[in-house]
Amino acid sequence: MLVYLFKRLLYFIPTLLVIASLAFFLSKIAPGDPVLLYLNGVGESNIDEKPYKERIFRDTRKLLKLDKPAFYLAIRPQAYPDTLYRLNLRTDREVAKSLLGQFGDWEKIHAYQDALAQYAVAAKNTPDSLGASLNSMRRRLKDLRLVADTQLIAKRLVLQSKDLVSNIAVENALKVEHEQLLSSFQDLCENYNKDGINRPKLTWYGWDNQFHLWFKGILVGNFGYSYRDGQSVQSKIGSALRWTLLVNGLAIIIAYGLSIFIGVYTALRKGQTSDRITTTFLFFLYSLPSFWIATLLLIFFTTPSYGLQFFSITSISDLSADTPFWERFYETARHLVLPVFCLCYGAIAIISIQMRGGMLDVLGQDYIRTAQAKGLSNKKVIWKHAFPNALFPIITILGALFPATIAGSVIVENIFNIPGMGQLMIKSIGAQDWPVVYAIMILSALLTMLGILVADLLYKWVDPRVNLGQKRNK
Repeated sequence: MLVYLFKRLLYFIPTLLVIASLAFFLSKIAPGDPVLLYLNGVGESNIDEKPYKERIFRDTRKLLKLDKPAFYLAIRPQAYPDTLYRLNLRTDREVAKSLLGQFGDWEKIHAYQDALAQYAVAAKNTPDSLGASLNSMRRRLKDLRLVADTQLIAKRLVLQSKDLVSNIAVENALKVEHEQLLSSFQDLCENYNKDGINRPKLTWYGWDNQFHLWFKGILVGNFGYSYRDGQSVQSKIGSALRWTLLVNGLAIIIAYGLSIFIGVYTALRKGQTSDRITTTFLFFLYSLPSFWIATLLLIFFTTPSYGLQFFSITSISDLSADTPFWERFYETARHLVLPVFCLCYGAIAIISIQMRGGMLDVLGQDYIRTAQAKGLSNKKVIWKHAFPNALFPIITILGALFPATIAGSVIVENIFNIPGMGQLMIKSIGAQDWPVVYAIMILSALLTMLGILVADLLYKWVDPRVNLGQKRNK
């Protein structure tokens, strides 16, 4: 058993590596610029002073470890510079990649983007009193940073020239920057590096890269920083995890505690009226959607409309730290009764049905009839001989419930305003807070593997005859 456990733990390492790689590369194609998302979350996105803004962008990229290459190596055309990742804005990098694919001359592209940036700064610093055309020129320059289509760029530069000529004061203020931009764009269009585009090259960046640092952080429980408010991801998950564990833990304990006895009870009374009524009721419970039941409970038992306002849906975390224990217990119970019930009833139905099926299958075995023939009491036959061997189906279900225990119930937590992992996941997706989303994804995947391992160990504990190595080889 120890050898099997050691082998399974070794399998965790490559599995974790694959899952982490998937999460990492998904984060690279996720919408939004991480730097802008982080600055918006911490309230530093509206910065006007150019030097200060550049420093903030540079420091933020360093904090998020985005100032390093993405991976250990990269295969790109020769025209691509090895330091493209150092551009602060994601949009600038995407436009640069597109222009590189068209022309293959990084120096000309960099000169064009630099001239465009200087032109935009000069237009922004030009007094508004010089003319109303300044606003349209500023918007056009801002849009040009996102455009890689040369025909569209040329059309907009023509419009920019017309606006400039129409106002002598503006022309005198921006003539140098305008001519510099036209010259750099013309130089870019006249150069085409075919060899630089068609010939690939391999670049080795070494160990100091984003993925390596990110994976090292995962191994020690450091998932980075939230884009939403700048907090560490592990602190946000930690505060949400305790509520999810409390709600789902109570639901699992209650569900298993009731289901085992219901399943054994109905199996021993197979075909009787009580068995048919109970089984029909269990199937009825299983068919009820949790969001519908949760909504009904919310309407009837948390609002004063029907006179049954026994429970609360205000945030649990509203209680202060110095609240007395029994008052905290009472308020917490008022919040948890309905969500625990919503998580319980469906689990009770399916686990009871599985337990009933397992018991019926075991009660028909020869060794049970032999035990009965020896004169053993029904209680001893059922609970000592039949019950342990009937646990295999619900042990399998328990292994599948492990990820849900941590990941939380998205629907129930949002309906009842439980600040758990499910609610955190929904809010993080809506806010494009990808570090939190991918951290929860990795935790769920790890708990799926852990759930399978725990289920296997429970198989061995329930029935020592189970050979885990042979079980997996089959």
